[in-house]
Amino acid sequence: MQYMVAIEDWIDDLDLTDGASRRVAETELLRHGEEAVAALIHALNSVSLRQKIVIVKLLGRTASTRALMAIRRALLDPQWLVRQAAVQALGCFPAESVLPLVYHCLYDVALLVRIEAVTTLGRLRHSSAVPTLLAHLYSTTSEVETYTLIEALGACGDRSLIPTIEPYLQHDHPRVAANANKAITNLNRQRA
Repeated sequence: MQYMVAIEDWIDDLDLTDGASRRVAETELLRHGEEAVAALIHALNSVSLRQKIVIVKLLGRTASTRALMAIRRALLDPQWLVRQAAVQALGCFPAESVLPLVYHCLYDVALLVRIEAVTTLGRLRHSSAVPTLLAHLYSTTSEVETYTLIEALGACGDRSLIPTIEPYLQHDHPRVAANANKAITNLNRQRA
């Protein structure tokens, strides 16, 4: 019972604007494992937007099966900030268990959710994501998506992608050109 009171207090602290205090609460909640996961999931229905976003990200850090189910529900939240947090949380799980969910998020109506999905695919570094990332690279008209896609390809691709990325070195947008350079450098390091 005493633990539940402390857990509820730490969940309340997730709404603090003071980052250091919020991180203390996050650390304490993570320390309590499944007991905290259950309380965090239960709290999702009654907390502020800021807390909901922090909770969804925190659930990802637990990497528990129960947390994954709650994160899947958060992917359908009407608030794009919650969906974005859910996509970020998926990056904490093994790629094989979340790739279909992340792929689905590439088609979200909110640009920043789609960008987070691309970033998450890069963080997961799974080679099976390459064809999907390439398809999006060829179809996007957004420079933000372009440089994010190039960065993700550099993280999860192979050296055979270098000729595909090289033309972007001459792109007018400096961030696209910089990310192309970074991606090629990363791919060259993957030689061994």
